[in-house]
Amino acid sequence: RTQTIDALRETVRGFDVIVNTVPAPLIDREMIGTMGSGTFLLDLASAPGGIPACTRTDVTRIDAPGLPGRFCPASAGAAYAAAILEQEGAFPA
Repeated sequence: RTQTIDALRETVRGFDVIVNTVPAPLIDREMIGTMGSGTFLLDLASAPGGIPACTRTDVTRIDAPGLPGRFCPASAGAAYAAAILEQEGAFPA
């Protein structure tokens, strides 16, 4: 499921997998400290990314900036657009 930025701080500890596509600092070290053991972090955002370096040995972080756009730009763009438009209230009238 997706998560709003405002609710992220309160709910991040409940996720097993977190995929970031936003090129802005969204997850901080304090939030990483609250994550469960075995959490998988995938940062696909372009620089500066949205997930800082992680020193926890029980959390996996992979930095793959711009990966979808590099290898399948049309499909990635269509998938991002569909996911955004699917969110109820994503664009206020």
